[in-house]
Amino acid sequence: VKIALIYTTLIYLSCLVLFPSSNASESKPLGMRPQPFSMQSSRSNRFGIRRQMKPNYALNGLSRSVNAFSTRIENEEFVGKYAPVAGKTAAWVRALELFEAMKNAGISPDTRTINDVMTICLRCGRKDEVKRMYSLMQDEKVEADSRTLSIMAGIYGKSKEWENALTVMDDAVRLGIKPDLILFTNIISACAKEGQWSHALDLLARMQDLNVTPTKISYNAAIHACCKGRQMKKGEKLVQEMKGNGIQPDVVTYTSLIAGHMWQKDIKGVIGAFKDMQRDGISPNGHTYSSVLTAFTRAGLWRSALDAYATLLEQRITASTMVHNMALTSHLKLGEWVAAVTAYTRMRNQRIDQDTTSHCLALEAYFGGGQSQQALRFMHQVLENEDKDEAKQRVFETAVRSCQRHGLWQEALGLVKESVAGGFSTQYIFNTAIAACAKTRQMQHAFDLYDLMKETKIKPTAATFNGLMASTAQSQAQRGWEVALEIERDMLSQSQNLDQVTYTGLITALGRAGRWQRAEKAYLRMIENGVQPNHVTYSAMISAWGNGNKWERAIDMFSKLENTTDVNEISYSCVISAMGKCGQWEKVLELYSQCDERLHSKLSLTTYNAVLSGLARNSRLDEAVDLVAKMHDRSRQIGAAIANKVGNYSIQHAASPNAVSYGALIEAADSRGNWEMCLSFYNEMREKGIRSTIGIANRLLRALFSQRRWSQAVHVFDKLTEDSVPMDRYKYSAVISACVRSKDSYLVSVKAHNLFRDMRKNNIVPRIVEFGAIIHACAKEKNLQRALLYFEEMANDQISPNQAIFTSLIKACAHDQEWEKALELFNEMENVAPEEVDLERRVLPYNALITTLTNCRQRHRAMKVFDEMKAKNIMPDKVTYDRLAQGFEVTGEWEVILRLIDDMHKSSDHEVSASALMYQRAISACQVKGKWEQALEFYETMIEKDLKPREATYLALYDACLNAKKPEVAAQFYNVLKQSTEDDIAVKRFEPDMNQIFDDGEDEAEFDDLYDPEPIEIDEFETEGTLGM
Repeated sequence: VKIALIYTTLIYLSCLVLFPSSNASESKPLGMRPQPFSMQSSRSNRFGIRRQMKPNYALNGLSRSVNAFSTRIENEEFVGKYAPVAGKTAAWVRALELFEAMKNAGISPDTRTINDVMTICLRCGRKDEVKRMYSLMQDEKVEADSRTLSIMAGIYGKSKEWENALTVMDDAVRLGIKPDLILFTNIISACAKEGQWSHALDLLARMQDLNVTPTKISYNAAIHACCKGRQMKKGEKLVQEMKGNGIQPDVVTYTSLIAGHMWQKDIKGVIGAFKDMQRDGISPNGHTYSSVLTAFTRAGLWRSALDAYATLLEQRITASTMVHNMALTSHLKLGEWVAAVTAYTRMRNQRIDQDTTSHCLALEAYFGGGQSQQALRFMHQVLENEDKDEAKQRVFETAVRSCQRHGLWQEALGLVKESVAGGFSTQYIFNTAIAACAKTRQMQHAFDLYDLMKETKIKPTAATFNGLMASTAQSQAQRGWEVALEIERDMLSQSQNLDQVTYTGLITALGRAGRWQRAEKAYLRMIENGVQPNHVTYSAMISAWGNGNKWERAIDMFSKLENTTDVNEISYSCVISAMGKCGQWEKVLELYSQCDERLHSKLSLTTYNAVLSGLARNSRLDEAVDLVAKMHDRSRQIGAAIANKVGNYSIQHAASPNAVSYGALIEAADSRGNWEMCLSFYNEMREKGIRSTIGIANRLLRALFSQRRWSQAVHVFDKLTEDSVPMDRYKYSAVISACVRSKDSYLVSVKAHNLFRDMRKNNIVPRIVEFGAIIHACAKEKNLQRALLYFEEMANDQISPNQAIFTSLIKACAHDQEWEKALELFNEMENVAPEEVDLERRVLPYNALITTLTNCRQRHRAMKVFDEMKAKNIMPDKVTYDRLAQGFEVTGEWEVILRLIDDMHKSSDHEVSASALMYQRAISACQVKGKWEQALEFYETMIEKDLKPREATYLALYDACLNAKKPEVAAQFYNVLKQSTEDDIAVKRFEPDMNQIFDDGEDEAEFDDLYDPEPIEIDEFETEGTLGM
């Protein structure tokens, strides 16, 4: 007895040292707080009982000190003192040591002793030890009491073992123990955690049968069971029963009701329960707001979720990390990237715990806001603070997924290489990066990633091949469809099953390439292999038939699809686009009306743009303008509805026209040849802050070029450059040509040369087309020396000149009287490119040389060149004869002009017949020589050939007759002149202007033949993911 007393005293003292008493308030877990022995009762029985009661008191004190120990553990000195067994671990370890010491000392543990040990282990989270002690209790045949059973019911509830919790009630019946309030409540709580509402209600009814009065905790547990079991009516009935028994619901009650409605996706029920809670004057807590935000986010009501989150912050309610993460998610879904970053920063400043999900959401916000560099720096900071490889992999996956969503394929490639170097690469990372390349039409980079994937020995999956297939479908490569077929063969060779996505990508690739027959065969293979098509597959097939101008097949498949539940807005967009490509604009409007009616006026921008594309392809400008006006009106109406929270609209329903919409309008106006409306649409788009795209730039410039609006084209080019629209070689070439074609001296002499230098600055090396245009500009501005400098620059760039270059240089010689240089260049041309072009275009350099020679008073050399032309079977044209006649007109050699006219009549080319201008030049030559009779003969010939004389012709005849002293005849021509002019004294002498070498119309025609730049490529009409894969 003395040994036992000494040992027990030592145990008691060690417990007092390890767990000093604390006055801190302790929460009282349900049914787990043992009743302490009073010191008075332990002293009353100093013998017999003291041996067993003193260890019980020590364990009981240890049990009471667990919570106090947890509150003191934050003290650094205390942690340092008990570092080997810090935290609650020390409690259960010490309890088991005491228990084993009692057994070793020969003291048999009783019910209360084991209950204390079980209580300590339960509070320390040692569920297995609690179960072991209960088994030991049964093995030692120590009788269990209601407290023991309550403990076991609680441990089964924490372990979500509701069936075992029910067996505890059977044990109570077997042992003859009357269940008390704690036992009933613990078993009901165990059933509630698994939604076993029927057992919970049975236990609640059994409590009342045994005259055990349920408390608020009991009711809350039963209500929670009903709510989790989707029995909301029974749960609400229990709430009414509580109130009838005089028990007022609390925050736990209403939180359970809100959670129940949330699980049933009943938003109205969630809002109603929350309002009832506020009406009863009960303040919500963090768990309440967690259920509310979960309900809103699951329903896609992102704005409502953020409103609830703002209320939580205003009331300074402590919430879990999951609640803050749902707020971040809501910001991301609404595209509020800056707000998401701000919310994450607030979490850090307020020291709210952030998990990996928080970091990933913030990372996505950085990428979404266009701060890719900031996102990468943030990612590396997160990786430095992460210890687990799983978390690091998740961060990499989030970063790559964000790059894929926002079209950042280059950043995605960098992340993949970094993950490979760090050993964190996964199939998901590679597949997502390949999808990013597919989305941005980077087919080659997608296949490079596939090769890297094989090098790192990561096995490709079906998603990998689907991404590669999508890259071929999105690629603009001419042979992309062949690559798609090769992918299909590779998948079959590797025993990869082709799924719905694979076949859809294959059909899309073939359809976009115009291979509708092969697409049809792929669709049939899909059906034969038992793969069920979905609405995206049908839409891809409809688009393929549209590209093949098989609109009957497309509309037939859509009719079959329309009878099923699979038809949606994507299907309508595809069939509308197909009808537009096939010229069925009436069908386009009909399908648009059906879609608008079916979706209750909730069309997205993609559908509107598909309709606009169909109208634009068929030159239906008026209908397209009306539709855009309707889009503006509906956008304003839906915007007002969203602002006033009227109706179930989202921002995507406010389909305000974008760049694609205006591109369709410009295309429709271009098809009508209405360049003024093209410019009007472009200016309207800029006023609304819509950024131009490459497609719009191409369409707009092409429209202006086709109508020969050179100055306007140059002005639009400058605006596009200001808007940072990428300019390629084709646009520079076309605009330089526009400058050369224009009659504006500034564009010819200054702007064209500035653009040529800008090409160099933008690392675009000029080619022979651009050199030809700029040298022609030098010829037009009469600057031979500048043209020769460009000619020398060509030689430095190792660009061989062609016939067009030499022609412009020869023309430039005419202005500086450099006829010898012209002959030199002509001979050089003959040696460099003797047979470069066909004979019809070989006449152009001859015309340039003849023009230069006649301008330099070398008319006989010009006739010699003319004879050489004919000897080489190079047929002269009208320009050739006119330039020769112009040279002999000044000297009055009318016989030569007459010979040229006869030669023109003998020509087999009907387009080379003598014109009124040739006869006018012959009459002018006769006037110079005083041959008035011959002049009259030429005039009579003109009348016979129905050639209308010009005013200059009558003036030359008047002067010829007047100089020959034939006033009567001269008076006739004077009267004609008098009738043809408003002022009868405005009679001017005709003097040929030798400086006006080029007639504007003829010069522009020659330029078209010589320097026609490569056409600007117009991409296929831009749609926004009609077939998003």
